[in-house]
Amino acid sequence: MPRGFFLLTAASFSAALHVWLSRGLLFAVPRTPETAPEYVFISASFADLGILTVVVLACLTLLHAVLRQVEKTDAHQEPLLSIEDTAYARPLLLFGVSSLALLNLVPGLGRVLSVWSYALVDLRWWWTPLILFWVLVRIDQRLHGTVRAAAARLLQKMAARRWAPEAAMVALAVAWVVAGTPNLRFSGVTAGDEAKYLRYCELLYQGQGFELSHIQPIAELPADYRPALGRNLTLMAQTLPDELRSLEGDIGIFIRDPLHHFNKADEPTGRFFRGKNGGEYQVHSPGISFLMFPAYYLDRQFGGPGRRADSQWPDRLIAINGFFLGLYAVWVALFFRFVRRVVQNAWAASITTIALMLTMPVAAFPFQFYPELAAGVLSIWVAGHILFPERSGTAASAFAGVLAGYLPWLHVRFSAVAMGLIVFGVIALRRSPRRSAAFLIGSMASLGSLALYAYHLTGSVLPWAMWQEESGRAVLSMQGAIRGSIGYLVDRDWGLLAHAPVYLLALPGYWLLARRRPDVALLCGVAFLSLLIPSAAHTLTAAGSTPMRLIVAVVPFAAVSLAELLVARGPVPLVRIVGAFLLLLSLDTALAYNLHHYKSLGPLVDWSFSGWKPNLLFPNRSREEWEVLGPDLWWLFSWILASIMLLTITEPRHRSEAYSWRVSSVAAACVAVFILLGSVISASTGIWQGGRYLIPVRIAAEQASTMLDDIGQCSICVSSSRGRLDTDSMRVALLEIAPARKR
Repeated sequence: MPRGFFLLTAASFSAALHVWLSRGLLFAVPRTPETAPEYVFISASFADLGILTVVVLACLTLLHAVLRQVEKTDAHQEPLLSIEDTAYARPLLLFGVSSLALLNLVPGLGRVLSVWSYALVDLRWWWTPLILFWVLVRIDQRLHGTVRAAAARLLQKMAARRWAPEAAMVALAVAWVVAGTPNLRFSGVTAGDEAKYLRYCELLYQGQGFELSHIQPIAELPADYRPALGRNLTLMAQTLPDELRSLEGDIGIFIRDPLHHFNKADEPTGRFFRGKNGGEYQVHSPGISFLMFPAYYLDRQFGGPGRRADSQWPDRLIAINGFFLGLYAVWVALFFRFVRRVVQNAWAASITTIALMLTMPVAAFPFQFYPELAAGVLSIWVAGHILFPERSGTAASAFAGVLAGYLPWLHVRFSAVAMGLIVFGVIALRRSPRRSAAFLIGSMASLGSLALYAYHLTGSVLPWAMWQEESGRAVLSMQGAIRGSIGYLVDRDWGLLAHAPVYLLALPGYWLLARRRPDVALLCGVAFLSLLIPSAAHTLTAAGSTPMRLIVAVVPFAAVSLAELLVARGPVPLVRIVGAFLLLLSLDTALAYNLHHYKSLGPLVDWSFSGWKPNLLFPNRSREEWEVLGPDLWWLFSWILASIMLLTITEPRHRSEAYSWRVSSVAAACVAVFILLGSVISASTGIWQGGRYLIPVRIAAEQASTMLDDIGQCSICVSSSRGRLDTDSMRVALLEIAPARKR
């Protein structure tokens, strides 16, 4: 019988075995931190395996017949069912490695295979389509690039249409976050500071301005209550003249005595304080509340009363969620256009947009009511105007200045970013004095209005006056700025690289960007550091909320250099494979976070088989003092060394040699090195698993019991500590693992 037939049969069985094992249930039962967990496997029936093999073989046979029919005109057609004739199916043999996951059933071996299990089991939903894509590529090669040429023509037509690439990026990103965030999407649940911004909206709705004393719960308002929006303007008209006269007098006092104490507000308590003229206020700025108020108005009109009698906003916040999802979509489009302008390459801009917008921290925020999304939109808009002003006029520069100055309105921590963008913008636009002046005037208008707002509340024009007394306790700790900055990058629970390792490529990319476009590199560096350092000086954990929340607005500036690396070194197989692998790890982490994220818990949680995540390779004590020559310091040096090595290997000395590497060989070596180094580091630290990354025992046992009910009898039921079990013994074991709940 021809050898090609055996290849198709083996490929069919391998693919069927992969699907059959995926339909079974393999899970870990943790005992104690000191003892190895028990691993349990319950397979689907053997009949299913036989049916799957026949179905896959029939599909491959049909596909092969179609290929032979298409190739009839080819003079060099291979002999029927020869090895060369069926070579396109070889990648399917890789599905056979799925069976190696059963090595976890060997007593005492499961824990040390955690990194292997992560790559083999937890990531199978990623590498399965990659293998199928590999088969498609080999089929296309057999057809002399017909499929690739058709796809290229389609992409060229789409790219030629105005806004088509941006629309494609937005559609992909929105679909990703909506489908992958089941617990938060369009939810009215609030946590942390979200309540502050919604309360501002209700104050405006009731016409109370910014003062909290007279705000009423929704249930206490009359049934025919109408919003008093105009009363806010009346209050402003009544207050503004007196405040301007008082400010004029205080300016004279400041000229005579610059050290005079102007802040008359009480020290904040629980994020509330008493203003200079009495009344209770919030320390948070209302900038994001102004932007989201139209959406809140819709929710207020159609959302109904709150669940509790003292609710100050509706339970259903569909429009608010839609507003923040819309901000996310705008951010995607603006960033894609910005990067495409920088590198002049739509493909690199697309990959970079995916690497930023679909990974953490950005992908975790479309359904959270924080000012970070708005700050990201304004920052990238202003940066685009500063660096590429050729298609805009004086009015556009003034508008960009207003947006730059509006950043501190969103939160006081964006003040340094605003200052950096304003200074950079004035200098960059200096060749057109009118535009530079318009940009400066627009920014000063926004900053001046914020200073007047702060003055009305506290008696001081400083934007951060609401957060502290002028002679009181400092909000920022410069002693922790350096340590916190390192933590924002490499901390296990709160660091950027720990949750999105694709940013490891930012350092070599930044070096390349600085050599080609020093202006872009300088702006990106200034914007990133101007938020990173103040945030690190304040806090790393952000009250236990989503990791990197305080710096998410400037993470896009760190991602720009990824596109530069893709353009300059993208053809090198090593760069492509390493970049794709790091992106896959980042996407998997982001999806795991969103799937299991509740606002009440900030750190990463996942229900996985391995219990291992790439962030376990990073230090976990960066919130404390760094140990001199301790493990944390060596960990830090290791990641710095890894970045330098990436910088070195992405600079090929012999291009012909660099381009001659086979992609499959590089991919296999990359996966092997990852598993080896991950296992070595886990062994050296003793951290093989994280408790937050294992599927809860009761959930796994209940799923196993349901599966036993469906299949009736065990085909294969195995426990690593009890050996092979029959159906009744497995039911008893499951009851021991998770006793039935009392009714």
